[in-house]
Amino acid sequence: MRAAVLAVLVSLPVHAADLAVLVVTGSADKAAASKQLEAVKKKAADLDAVLKFAPGFPKLEESAAVTGLKPGFFIVVAGYCADDKLLPAVKALDPGAYAKMVQVDDAACPSLAERIEVKTAEAKDAEKRVLRATLFATTDERDSWLLHLSWRDKTGAVLAERLVPENDAAGCMYGGTAELSARTGSITVKTTDCMKSRGCPNPGPATVAMTFTAAADKIADEVKVLKDPGYKGCRGE
Repeated sequence: MRAAVLAVLVSLPVHAADLAVLVVTGSADKAAASKQLEAVKKKAADLDAVLKFAPGFPKLEESAAVTGLKPGFFIVVAGYCADDKLLPAVKALDPGAYAKMVQVDDAACPSLAERIEVKTAEAKDAEKRVLRATLFATTDERDSWLLHLSWRDKTGAVLAERLVPENDAAGCMYGGTAELSARTGSITVKTTDCMKSRGCPNPGPATVAMTFTAAADKIADEVKVLKDPGYKGCRGE
């Protein structure tokens, strides 16, 4: 009798966990998907200061091997998470990224760096091209933000991309509160109270707006200092 009970216990199936797979991109062609993976890995490396991935990720998976996905594809996976809260961050790797509940054995979720939160905005033009911004904003005024921009046509094809660190915004060194806003065809990141006056003994807080517009195959910017405490002698002005 005991042997029979043990036999039943051993034969019980092991149920995988229900997790959200974060799919960056993919293709029915393995060679094409492999090229996509290499491009995604490069972007992931560029974002390493703000977005960390589990060991071995992003990686290529065959969709048929993941319970809950349609077979026949090779997908670039950013991770397996308890929910899709990190999807806005993963979309910096590709705006077409999506999340879907699947069954897998183990979680392997990316994570934001300490004191980083994600803000997003999109602006469309008359031709339905999309300028998308992902702002990795700091919650600590001593840290710096990082902005990723992508410019795509109405089919989703990439026209241009840019990665903008905070010190590109009129010489902001660090800190401040960054906010995104979008209008038709443009996106603005406004940094309030950034420490701007490089080289001054007491650099003062400035408010700087950096507006991005896209056309053809590039993303241009215009910087406006909305508030400046002065210190012109320190900057040689």
